[in-house]
Amino acid sequence: MSHPPDYSPPGTPEPVPQPFDIEAPRHESATEKQALPVGAPTVSVVVLNFNGLRHLEPCFTSLLELDYPKDRLELMLVDNASSDGSVDFM
Repeated sequence: MSHPPDYSPPGTPEPVPQPFDIEAPRHESATEKQALPVGAPTVSVVVLNFNGLRHLEPCFTSLLELDYPKDRLELMLVDNASSDGSVDFM
């Protein structure tokens, strides 16, 4: 039987994650921002929700604060029949 390369038989202990290497290459931090390229692509962010009313305001507030051209950013909420008022809130 052939298994995917990341397959571990049941009962095999999980591998221990390696410690964070501060010297490893990394992404630039917020203080090292570079200018966005001219003609930045349109980006769509899809937020999935099910009874997550309490998370919607901080989530969308954070997304609206992104340093990305507003005319190139599309935000969508996909709700899975929430009963907590999420859709009415939005």
